[in-house]
Amino acid sequence: MKYISKILFGALISTLALTGCSDKEEIVFEHEKPQFETKSNAILIEVIVPQTTQYDDEVYILGAFNGEKNAIGDLKYRFTPSETSGYKWGIYLYEEDFAAGKTIADGYYFYSENEGYERTAQNEEPKHTETARYGERVDVRVAQWETYFEKPVVWPPVPSNRIMLRLTLPKYTPAGATVVITGIINNQGCDYETGKPNLNEKLSDWRSIEIDNKHHYFLIDPDKMWEKNALGRSFRFCLIPDTNKPDWQNTMYDHEENKDGLDDSGDVHKLPDAETGMAYDFVIKNWRMKSIVQTY
Repeated sequence: MKYISKILFGALISTLALTGCSDKEEIVFEHEKPQFETKSNAILIEVIVPQTTQYDDEVYILGAFNGEKNAIGDLKYRFTPSETSGYKWGIYLYEEDFAAGKTIADGYYFYSENEGYERTAQNEEPKHTETARYGERVDVRVAQWETYFEKPVVWPPVPSNRIMLRLTLPKYTPAGATVVITGIINNQGCDYETGKPNLNEKLSDWRSIEIDNKHHYFLIDPDKMWEKNALGRSFRFCLIPDTNKPDWQNTMYDHEENKDGLDDSGDVHKLPDAETGMAYDFVIKNWRMKSIVQTY
């Protein structure tokens, strides 16, 4: 048996020698290969993002060269996902994209609209300081987004005579913001007496309770709904970022897309079989007029 093992081992060594395998050769996986062509007048940055990054996310590069957090929302600093790899995103930085006297060597990092700021594997703030010239490519990897290290939210128990709606909101939702529910459930958010919009004074039953800026919930009393089983008809969620201006022009409905100027009616939700004592989850991807919301 030992003799046969030696023969097999020798054959393996010979095979490796013939195929030219060397411990000095670096294995490059498919998703690590370049996905974008370089340009002579731009610095190309290709970043490998965590697997949790969604294709419709917005990923930005931030640093001293572009005003750090002020660059969020600026298309010049937003990455484009590769069409062939779900892991690699790319961006071209041109001379006019840099503040005077600044380069990427002064430090930069990444931001995900859905998952927050870049973090190291040890949950520390990263800072990349590579140098590059125009026409060159820089390869970077994001270890994790900050949501990876967040503790799971703890929702309160549901009273037996209430219906709970649990909302996960966009990360840019301001802390302390007011979120309301409107629809047939409360006469489209209108005051019962005047018939006019009044979300600040008479509709306290329709405002959410905040756990943190990303998690709100409603406790709906079926006896106070405008019509029986109104949740089964239609309703919308609405953000009021500034409670000092609780008017219809100050409200931002939830929308699937990350765009300004969308139809102000918002996305429609329905719960035809809602029951008391139960909780129902909703993920609000975006608010209409997101750029305004981000200023609060």
